[in-house]
Formats: sequence, structure tokens, C-alpha cells
Amino acid sequence: MANAAAKKAAAVWSFVGIALLVGLNVLCYFNILDSAGSAPPTSTDLVGGIWLDVVALVWFVQAGTLFWGSFFYYFLLILPPWGLYKIYTTMKGVSPSNYESQKDDEVSEELSKRRQKRSERRRQKRM
Repeated sequence: MANAAAKKAAAVWSFVGIALLVGLNVLCYFNILDSAGSAPPTSTDLVGGIWLDVVALVWFVQAGTLFWGSFFYYFLLILPPWGLYKIYTTMKGVSPSNYESQKDDEVSEELSKRRQKRSERRRQKRM
């Protein structure tokens, strides 16, 4: 009786794993297509970006579960911390402090250009 229940649970988790892998493949496929469609024609960046890394991980998990066992599903646990890291690095680059410092740099550059023009005018007047 316990053996039948264990087989049933294993079958359920196998279907959950398969559905997860298929869902990730579809998600990666559409995002790679979206990346290719929105990339400018003169861009030299690799089309697909991070989604190519995700699809490589999914294929690695698929091959591992096919040949060696279902413990390869644990490699998918890499995705949440990786996603949080990507969100963190994206938000860190857009933080208000960085925006303000860029704005200050632009203002200081503009002021230095004005000062330089004034000094050039003064020199021309003296001559």
C-alpha cells in the first residue's frame, strides 16, 4: 500500500516537473523572440540576453533528468536567487542617488562650458 502511494506521488511530481520545464521553455522562447524583435538592426549584442542562459539551464536539467535522475530538478533552485540578483543590479543602476549624481554632473559640465565661453569672450574683448 505504501509502495503504491509512493509511486503515485512520484508520478505526480514528475508531471509537475515536466510542466515546469515546458513552461520555462515556452517563456524563454517568447522572450528571445521579443528580444530579437525589439533589437535595433545595427546592434551587435547577442539576441536573447539572459533568456539564453535560462534556456541553457533548462536544457541541462532536462538532459540530467533524462539520463541520471530527478535530482537534477534541484538545479532549478538557482533561478530565484539569480532573478533577485538581476533585479537588484537593475534597480541599483537606476537608483535616485545615481540619477541625481548624473544630473549634477551634467549641470556642472554645463556650468564649466558657460564659464569657459565667458573667459574666451573676456580674452577677445581685451585684445
